Amino acid sequence: MVTYGDGTVFALNAASAAAYDEIEVDATPIILLTQISESVANRMANSKSSFITEATLRARVMYDSLARYLEISMLYGQSSTGWGALLSATASSTTLTVVISVAGWAPGIWAGSIGAVLEAYKLDTTHQKIVDSSNVAFTVTSVVASTRTVVLTAASATLSTAVQTAVTSFPCYFVPKGSKTNDMLGLEPQIVGGVAFLGVDPTIYPLWQGQTYACGSASLTMSKVLSGAALCVGVGGLNTDAVLMVSAATYQNLNADQAALRMYDSSYSSSDAENGTEGLCYHGPNGKIEVLVNNIVKQGEAFLVPPKYLSRVGAKELSFQRPGKTDEFFQEIPGYAGYSLRAGAEFAVLLSRPAMACKYTAIVNS
Repeated sequence: MVTYGDGTVFALNAASAAAYDEIEVDATPIILLTQISESVANRMANSKSSFITEATLRARVMYDSLARYLEISMLYGQSSTGWGALLSATASSTTLTVVISVAGWAPGIWAGSIGAVLEAYKLDTTHQKIVDSSNVAFTVTSVVASTRTVVLTAASATLSTAVQTAVTSFPCYFVPKGSKTNDMLGLEPQIVGGVAFLGVDPTIYPLWQGQTYACGSASLTMSKVLSGAALCVGVGGLNTDAVLMVSAATYQNLNADQAALRMYDSSYSSSDAENGTEGLCYHGPNGKIEVLVNNIVKQGEAFLVPPKYLSRVGAKELSFQRPGKTDEFFQEIPGYAGYSLRAGAEFAVLLSRPAMACKYTAIVNS
């Protein structure tokens, strides 16, 4: 309890009990394993130019692939909509063709996903996994970004039909196999909150709950961005610079909105026609808001977060090193003429002040 004095020696009011709780951040490992044949390994070992070509290429592909999974996890890990809600699903034996909703589509999630092994879940209150008696896996075989169409091979015809049937009742979504409960908790579920997460209940501690701003099934504009930021300032106490992560489609709308609001000054020339910007930056009630395009962000959403209160907690950065064997990257496969190369990481993303962040929803890009 605060005590106001009168300049004399005065008594202090009784102490207030501190209201706090401890968060529990679990950094779960994510590992990517690849194999090379004995023949390839021999060429790599006996030819400097071959080693540079083979090893560098394989390592770069592995690193980029795992980095993409980690980026998706940092934003949408354990999200209630996974990799995007399905608009429709058509089964033909073990082949399943799905169309992702416009709002749930993120090109960066599906780009390069050929060969990814996924699981399907119902997007209802149960979030039940769609299973059959044999297996639950789907393998991505084709992605057409222009129509948001993904073709997958199911473990069985029964499984593909089960997804087709489920979509007629409610949307479904995919996530990487084994990630539903084992993935890190991403920024999106940390901002949305609503239920206890990381060991803290937002119904008891309101500042553990982020803000949500509905865009009314319309474009995201500068006015709406600033209105969402005002929620973070008024409710969450945001008092520092922030970053607004948007999809490329949303950025185009914001850029057009900025151009429409632009005033011509003395630098205007009637002989030159120039429009568009390399970057957008607003000055809102919190300070500077930098707009960044992130192709992992779904087209119907955007996120305002304060980088000052973002951190990564864990035991291992993304690397090819093995504990205790930092100079040994290749491991012999027992019983086979080949070697394995493993890349892995073990960390989690943490937004320590969720009330200072905002998720913009119901964005429809024109």
